[in-house]
Amino acid sequence: MKIKRDRFNSGQALVTVIFVVAILTAVAVMLTTRSIRQFRDASANLRELQAQTVAYGAVNYVANELQQITLNGATPPLNYTPPPNTDNNGWTQFSNGWYKVDFVDTASRLNINTASLNELEQMPNITTDIASAIVDWRSSGEQTSANGAKSDYYQSLPTPYNSKDAPLDSIGELLLVKGITPSVLYGPFASYGVPNTTNPNSPSASTGIGNQAFSLFGQSAAPPGGLSELLTTYSQELNVASDGTPRVDLQTASESTLTQQLQLPSNVVSNLINYRNNNSSSFNSMADLANVSGFSKQVLSQIADRITMTSGQYRNGVIDINDCSPYVLATIPGINSDTINAIMQFRAAGEQFTSLNDLFQLSGITEQQLLNLLDYVCVKSSAYLIHVRVILNGSRAIYGYVAMVELGAPSTASGSSTGSSGSSGSPSSASTANSASSSTPTPSVLIWRQVPEFPGWEFWQMNSATGGYLGNSSPSATGGTRNTNPGY
Repeated sequence: MKIKRDRFNSGQALVTVIFVVAILTAVAVMLTTRSIRQFRDASANLRELQAQTVAYGAVNYVANELQQITLNGATPPLNYTPPPNTDNNGWTQFSNGWYKVDFVDTASRLNINTASLNELEQMPNITTDIASAIVDWRSSGEQTSANGAKSDYYQSLPTPYNSKDAPLDSIGELLLVKGITPSVLYGPFASYGVPNTTNPNSPSASTGIGNQAFSLFGQSAAPPGGLSELLTTYSQELNVASDGTPRVDLQTASESTLTQQLQLPSNVVSNLINYRNNNSSSFNSMADLANVSGFSKQVLSQIADRITMTSGQYRNGVIDINDCSPYVLATIPGINSDTINAIMQFRAAGEQFTSLNDLFQLSGITEQQLLNLLDYVCVKSSAYLIHVRVILNGSRAIYGYVAMVELGAPSTASGSSTGSSGSSGSPSSASTANSASSSTPTPSVLIWRQVPEFPGWEFWQMNSATGGYLGNSSPSATGGTRNTNPGY
């Protein structure tokens, strides 16, 4: 009996040992698995941090290049040069990775925070209801427009929320607006690259003037990236001429300013001042110059870039005719297909508008049509979107980042445009003051964020017809190689 009892006790001990070993093994496996997961997470975080460092270096380089080559926002970015270690595919080696960059003039897009209801309606896929909902979303107060939506509508949704009643901070915020679906905002590739042709909520394409002109250039009703590639929440132009001197405000400029700085004949100056005095409440548009004797097409071709109807440092929401697509051109009030075609054909011939004076080189456009344009267009910008794609050494994963950068304004342009005091001096003296300024303007990063592939960096430069893309789209061979797929 004793031997059986000993064997029984030994068996119990063995079972206990096996049980304990099993528990310890399970704990060890669990801890190992957790350690592996933590290690992978830490490695992923490290790679993201490394990619972000590369991207931020790229943004700093491009932003400072733009600051210099645009003369602090006074001219278009005509002479951008990629870094010397950029390969034939536009990839630049930096630190422990490679980056590919392009930049987008935000003035090449329609500013949804400043666009009128009619301007919004001219965009592809934006119906009157959607345009009204956008205006209501950004407008203060709770008064709903005829076709719009305010908090009472959004509170009735399954997941209720309030109308913002303030300017939009990002294009993605439009998905909160009534009628905006992913396919409307990001195009047919909204569902991770799968064309969406059955979405019953997608409105039909707009029938505005824009779609009449697009067929002439072989373009469809909407770009691959949808509205996201045509809209911006922020755009502005420094209110200076291409030589950096403040523009002359025609609403307040004195007789001496009009004569000395614009070199207008005395009879034209008298006509302007008399018209201004007799129509002070309605003289607020460049188009009004058609009512002033002496402002011929020839005269305007010499002064268009040096005159303005605002004393502000910037002109907000104007459209850059150098880089915008015909979709965006079509939103300009009063524009017609002839004017759109003239601008696009001017650019297609390899020409670039270096100042607003160049508008008057367009053939087949009347003086009145050109004057109408001056209130809504520009040829340069003070704000840019910088797109960066990053690949780390030893990896094929692509990280995408976008930054919105605002160029610093020179001290001579930090005040208002030249008005009645005429204190800005002659163009030559202002240029000298600008170059001799002790303070050097620097760019500022307003927005910085990582973006996914869909909807995100896959749309960048997918279709050059959307306009606005510059930078490394056609880099010269400047050395450097990268052994990865050049199709990125």
